Amino acid sequence: MELLLVPELTARLRTEAPGIRLLGRPTTSDGVHRLLDDGEFDLAIGCFEANAQRHKAEILFEQDLSCVFNPALLTLKEPLGMDDYLALPHVLVTLTGRLQGCLDRALDEVDSKLNVVTAATEFLTVLSTVERAPVISTIPTRMARLHAPRFGLKVIPTPLKLLLPSVSLVWPVRLDQEPVSDWVRTQTRAIISKMNHC
Repeated sequence: MELLLVPELTARLRTEAPGIRLLGRPTTSDGVHRLLDDGEFDLAIGCFEANAQRHKAEILFEQDLSCVFNPALLTLKEPLGMDDYLALPHVLVTLTGRLQGCLDRALDEVDSKLNVVTAATEFLTVLSTVERAPVISTIPTRMARLHAPRFGLKVIPTPLKLLLPSVSLVWPVRLDQEPVSDWVRTQTRAIISKMNHC
């Protein structure tokens, strides 16, 4: 989400609220509630849910996935079939530091495994890797459409519909009426709404 939101949100902050500073940090669904409770995060955006009465949440959008690859390095038969998809060398994004991510968990639901050859914690690293190596990556479609052309990558549909959690905005109840927090949430909603209409 950082790569989708931070550039536009920073541009808005610099012109409309230059006193606000923004720090984007990765986290997992396991740690996000503690970070919100401890005041380390004022809000979180991702595949998170509200936790009991301490947090509020709203769904920003539903997400789907697309495949990206460098057509100069990898020739694929389109539409991409499931057997080819699973056999191709795959690069994925992981926040856990392991060679698996939420895509693997979604594939477990359909009893399938990817041929993962590289995993990284940053989308730009994954896109740069796909630009330079004969590999494929499955990433959120919004990310693919926005950034794949910058790397000379082609975007194609995945061969199956994977069930992914919604992307939500989550914040502590204690900040619900706080003006700066409310303004940042409003700006985030506006940026997402603008993306939905592109």
